Amino acid sequence: MKHHLPYNAVVFSGGGCRCFWETGFYQVLSEAYSFVPNVLAGVSTGATMACMVSARRIQEGVQFFKDITRKNQKNFYIHHLFTQKPFFPHYEMYLQAIYHILDDKAFHAIKHGPDIRVLLSHPPGCLGNISGACVGFFAYSLEKMLFEPLHPKFPTQIGYRAKVVSIRSCPTKKTLANLLLQSSCTPPIIPLLKRDGKPVYDGGLIDNVPTRIINTPRQNTLIFLTRKYSEDKIPKIKGRTYVQPSGPIPIKKWDYTSPDGIQKTFDMGRKDAETFIKDKRL
Repeated sequence: MKHHLPYNAVVFSGGGCRCFWETGFYQVLSEAYSFVPNVLAGVSTGATMACMVSARRIQEGVQFFKDITRKNQKNFYIHHLFTQKPFFPHYEMYLQAIYHILDDKAFHAIKHGPDIRVLLSHPPGCLGNISGACVGFFAYSLEKMLFEPLHPKFPTQIGYRAKVVSIRSCPTKKTLANLLLQSSCTPPIIPLLKRDGKPVYDGGLIDNVPTRIINTPRQNTLIFLTRKYSEDKIPKIKGRTYVQPSGPIPIKKWDYTSPDGIQKTFDMGRKDAETFIKDKRL
């Protein structure tokens, strides 16, 4: 009989393709222990990974993404300048992956599984679609460059607002796919999107490690990070366990051309989970 892990909530950070590290880590824990959290929180691609683990579609998700990235030669197609085709292939590939991985059976499992909460961001009312994207991502990038914070503050301080949506509120696969894309909206790679008629952007502008949206008392939370931080950057808070990659993740956030990088990232997550279990003596 499997032993029970003490965590009843899990946070999936954003990070594009780096998020495959989270699924590798999660898979090892779920194989070795009775591990069924009642709340999952995710942002950007981390929200999609939370759906994959809830639907028990980790292997299918990794394999499908490897298959479509193997067929994609570039992350930017300059020769599309004089055509109707997009410069960036990411939106169509990401959408294709969501619909394939989260099929009807998976959607049913997600709707009847843990409460998955997804973080989005809205710009200040004085900004439009393009200006909201430019100002928000500049503020986020500047803060990362200057201070490398675990939980960013600049965008919130200048008026960007959080919106949290439970996947249980999505009546169809299409609304689920739209929600996941909205949480990952990073123009121009993922084009400008709206929710309820308002511009919406990657929830990572508010917090790329969305612990705040658990917001439920007495949770013992496991938090996945998708980049390595120095120990002094990681908060020491009762009830929270932060886990992070053992080194640089072997794929870039928006690299949709490297099936080998995806597999190495996934394998790294599995190996780091095995080390975590051994060190924690779970």
